Amino acid sequence: MKIVRNNIISFSNSILGLIISLLGFTLSCAKKYGSPEPVPMYGAPAAKFRVHGVACSSDSNIAVKDIRAVMNNDTAYTDINGFYSLETFSGPQSQEFVVKFEDIDGNVYRQFFTLDTTVQFVNPDFTGGDGSWYYGSAEKQFNVKLKPYN
Repeated sequence: MKIVRNNIISFSNSILGLIISLLGFTLSCAKKYGSPEPVPMYGAPAAKFRVHGVACSSDSNIAVKDIRAVMNNDTAYTDINGFYSLETFSGPQSQEFVVKFEDIDGNVYRQFFTLDTTVQFVNPDFTGGDGSWYYGSAEKQFNVKLKPYN
């Protein structure tokens, strides 16, 4: 008698578990109020911010090579034409980034003062997003004039 009772309880538990599982799946995928089916997404919205430009001397307006530019976790060095390019990822809203320009030749050959400046992206226009969590990229040209040691 005890074995029969255990078998009945086990069978009824299996049936109830199956019914609850089916209800859970059908309700989680149901369309509500004309909206498309839900798509599970994980993470946080992000966008790429790119700052690029030319570093030149403030007195002669000549491009300066080998200046280190740092923004967040990205570092770049100006080329022979003074060009640099930095990128970072952040939330897709107005942002402010500190960019540091430093002449890294050492104390003997250092010719320019270090410059800490702020680049602002106000209501950025993002391009190339995937329509999901990645909003795309925004870029800003930011030319700097470095003050030489005199």
